[in-house]
Amino acid sequence: YIEKRYFNHPLFKYRFFCLETKNKKKKGILICRVINMRSNSVFRIIDFVGNKEVLFLINELCFEILNTEKHEYVDLLCAE
Repeated sequence: YIEKRYFNHPLFKYRFFCLETKNKKKKGILICRVINMRSNSVFRIIDFVGNKEVLFLINELCFEILNTEKHEYVDLLCAE
């Protein structure tokens, strides 16, 4: 599913980030893409696969990406 949905998608280019705790026991993969709109862009978190306990790590990642890539904001649709 992951390979077909994200790695081989015909239209969208996704970015993958590995999240892991310092002891590397809890891990997750964050799947994202950039949405361009006129002169602005948004960094969108599309999916997460892994241990929910590493989700706190996205905070630092999002700040770094916003500062270096100059996106307007980060968004995430959350559903269980």
